Amino acid sequence: MKINLKEVDWEWQRIATGVGMIGVAVAAGHAFARWWMRRIEGGVTWKAKWTVCAAMMMGLFAISAISVAGIAHQVAWLRG
Repeated sequence: MKINLKEVDWEWQRIATGVGMIGVAVAAGHAFARWWMRRIEGGVTWKAKWTVCAAMMMGLFAISAISVAGIAHQVAWLRG
């Protein structure tokens, strides 16, 4: 693994763009949730902690889906 990581060409502009887009998506989701809760519940304030938890759960779901797809691919490859 160490040998492979030395050969990776990190494209920092793309990494920064991805992180920035995630930040924009979370901020937009937070603004939407605040608007929605004020409209539906009549005065309940949506907390930033709830947005962070929701974003982390979505990230974990994505990682889980990628893992399941990887496992299925490996099983299919091993079975030949």
